[in-house]
Amino acid sequence: MKFSRLGAYLASVYLLPSAICVGIALRATTDQKGNFVFLQLPIALQLALLDGMGLGPLLSGLGWASAYLLIAVPTAMMLYLLGSVVGKLFARGRSCSRK
Repeated sequence: MKFSRLGAYLASVYLLPSAICVGIALRATTDQKGNFVFLQLPIALQLALLDGMGLGPLLSGLGWASAYLLIAVPTAMMLYLLGSVVGKLFARGRSCSRK
């Protein structure tokens, strides 16, 4: 599989703000509610989607590290894959239009 710059860009657009949120939450100067909000921000949409699918009770006992491993890592991988597929489609479209 060839490296996808678009896939890496999409994954980094998700991972960089996620890392910033986690970094802010881990600072000792923030309060508990602020920590919760900053830890939840990067995975809130996925958690809501999984809850809507009826999987909320399975996720209720997860710690933050487990939640990020089960949700954030696959999200970044899917964004990379999406970028890879879209990049290939654009490359194929460009090569067809040059002929």
